[in-house]
Amino acid sequence: MSAIAVITIADSFILIFNMLLRPGRYKFYKHYRNWAKRLLTVSGIKLEIHGQKNLSDDISYIYISNHSSLFDIPVIFYGLNDNIRIMYKKELEKIPLFGWGLKVSTFICVDREDPKKAMSSLNEALNLIRENVSVILFPEGTRSKDGKVGEFKRGAFFLAIHSGKPIVPVSIIGSSKIMPVGTLNLNSGRVKVIIHEPITIPVELSKIEERKLLEQVRNTIISDIANN
Repeated sequence: MSAIAVITIADSFILIFNMLLRPGRYKFYKHYRNWAKRLLTVSGIKLEIHGQKNLSDDISYIYISNHSSLFDIPVIFYGLNDNIRIMYKKELEKIPLFGWGLKVSTFICVDREDPKKAMSSLNEALNLIRENVSVILFPEGTRSKDGKVGEFKRGAFFLAIHSGKPIVPVSIIGSSKIMPVGTLNLNSGRVKVIIHEPITIPVELSKIEERKLLEQVRNTIISDIANN
């Protein structure tokens, strides 16, 4: 854990320095991918990636994934070779250095206590996607405590419907054993990432069709977890 802390603190310093002095020119995407790679390496975590061929380099996506560990973030960053943004809780900005790094980054802050600000965050994500930037969402809203996939919230589908971008279901398998919820104990091991085929969203969806699509994506993710 000490090595992880050192890497994250050092990277936060570098990020804050470059984002303040070189805004618009610093390769933020490469920065967080390198951070993720170092974190996975020192933690003894091996990634097994399946389905990368389903993605196109010239298309931005809305990735939908299950969430059961803090390590899902570096796993996604390094496992998906894409210019990805995440949406994070505003409370995280209070963490010294790490939170400050989030604040100056191009990630999207969500204020869950204020519905108007939360909607503003979704609109910001829409603007990013339209600029050919992908967004990763964990629609369960929080990490699963038992590794089982919880119910999905509608935010991801709001983005998909209004952006016209395809949804890509992503199954993360094994991360809950690396660092279970409620503990800082770190275990080395293997994590499997399965990238499913993109799902194109119709221009208009009824509420019933939207609910069916939401369940389709959730069941796609669950089926891989259940079979591994």
